[in-house]
Amino acid sequence: LEREFPVLIHRPTVPHEIFATGSVGVVSREIVSKHVWSDHIVAGETCVVVDDPRDHAQLASTLSRLLTDEAERERLSAGAGALSMLSQGIDVLGEAYEQAFTQVTASRDRQYAAPSVAETIARMMPATTLLLGDDAIEAVGGRFTPSNGLEFAAAVTTAAAQAASEVAADVGGRAGELAAFEALHVWSRTDAGALEGTSTFPPTTRPRPSSRQTVGRERGRLRPIATSDVRRLTTTFHARQVASEPVDDRAQLEKLLAEAPPATVHYLFHRPPNMFGRVFEVDADLLDLLDRCDGTTTWDEIVAAASKGDILREGRVEEVLSQLVAQSVATLR
Repeated sequence: LEREFPVLIHRPTVPHEIFATGSVGVVSREIVSKHVWSDHIVAGETCVVVDDPRDHAQLASTLSRLLTDEAERERLSAGAGALSMLSQGIDVLGEAYEQAFTQVTASRDRQYAAPSVAETIARMMPATTLLLGDDAIEAVGGRFTPSNGLEFAAAVTTAAAQAASEVAADVGGRAGELAAFEALHVWSRTDAGALEGTSTFPPTTRPRPSSRQTVGRERGRLRPIATSDVRRLTTTFHARQVASEPVDDRAQLEKLLAEAPPATVHYLFHRPPNMFGRVFEVDADLLDLLDRCDGTTTWDEIVAAASKGDILREGRVEEVLSQLVAQSVATLR
């Protein structure tokens, strides 16, 4: 049930071990996408796939179904056993190496054309591109001539912010909020520091102590501080939902924006070091709690003040703070 594993080249072996024993595998969507047999790992045929293991209700429902449905377990077990035969024998291993070498030599003479800043913005900010137009996006991207990976990543994040500003100036309203959402999403997905070993963004104040250090130093006396890898956005419509819907027509997009519910929603855009970032929809109480993580107040003081102010129940404050630290949204010092 691996999810958001911080090593991009990681290839999990646990599914292979499950299939080799003919057992029923319950795996995350991330495991499937990274596995060498991804084309053969089919939900409902060789295993059960859970989109997000953090969705405890879905996971519990899946496990409960498997425990009570013997016929499904037997069918999945048979499929897993057949899949394990893909790796049996040295001949199969030799064929895999031969295929890999063939792919490498076949691509040796290909000319790789790196995408331009404008092309990257158009791909990562489809709604903004639709609102501004291709020519405007090309003009924004044309302001940058990066010469290496670090400059390219920095240029993309800067161009994204500029494109969002132009939408806000030209269209405004909810369209501007949607563009701001896409721009921050680009920022969270573009890790400039990972490309060249340095970062164009401010580092966190101090490295996070390990769990053992945290326990040994009594966590209650440590001071949580929000990291510089988090940015926030408050909008009056469900920007994430609108931004994720494939829309090819500007009139249709404007209709979606006009019909979006007016409820206020809050998002955290998180870009951990050397990892792709994530977007969290959060509530005002969590933002208030995060504001208290300023590096001057201890863990125990935050818990006491937040509980007294009816932000969250005391036990809930502890839980949320732990999650913020575990997700690297806050560090302890």
